[in-house]
Formats: sequence, C-alpha cells, structure tokens
Amino acid sequence: MLILDLTRWQITILSKIEFLHAFKSAFISVFSEDTIKGAFRGSGLVLFNPERILEALNVRLYTPTPPIEETTP
Repeated sequence: MLILDLTRWQITILSKIEFLHAFKSAFISVFSEDTIKGAFRGSGLVLFNPERILEALNVRLYTPTPPIEETTP
C-alpha cells in the first residue's frame, strides 16, 4: 500500500531506507501463519500428518488368505 500511495503522489524514486520500510510493511502483512498454511493447502501440500496422507490414499490393509494346498494322490 505504501508504494501505491507514493505512486499516486507521482513519487517514483525511493531511497533504500524508504524501500526497506515499504518492504518490511508488505512482508509483515503478507507472510502470516494463515497465509502460509493457506498456500500449502492450496498447492496440495500438507504438514507432516501420516493419518491424513493414509486417508487420501484410500488404502485398506488386510492379511491375504494363504493359498489352499492341493494334495496329489
């Protein structure tokens, strides 16, 4: 917002200090815990949670029945 406000006043040249101030305020407003988690959710990545991954795979664990042995006379 700070940069947008400056450009409305037709200020297009910033000193390093002015840029760092604008960058810091933008960084703080954008990189919050909620936006970071939302970005991971949006990309399909999840935090380490094995249960959620197994649910998504739709895997059913079972013990196979041993084959029946045929006897020959």
